[in-house]
Amino acid sequence: MQSGAFADVLDQELPPQSAQDSDKPVAGSADSMYEVLSSVARINDNERRGVTDDESRSISARAGMDNRGMAGYYHAGLLVMRPDGRWITDVGRERLGRLRGHE
Repeated sequence: MQSGAFADVLDQELPPQSAQDSDKPVAGSADSMYEVLSSVARINDNERRGVTDDESRSISARAGMDNRGMAGYYHAGLLVMRPDGRWITDVGRERLGRLRGHE
């Protein structure tokens, strides 16, 4: 179950990607969330393992945010930390499916 301010924001319409100098998405945008969730799911599914600390930092950077921004994804139940790394949850997969529908 989602709780907290981050989860409340997730239940609202995500802001559209705004123009910026970088080719990275704006943190908090649908594009940023898609980058995080799809990257974690791809590693989980294709490599059958959790995302490492280094990969998490790289994913965060590609998503246009500081690695500390990933905390909201755990708090909202979209990602979970296991002894072998980070995994997308069923709730995270549902969110990813909705984000794919807007492509």
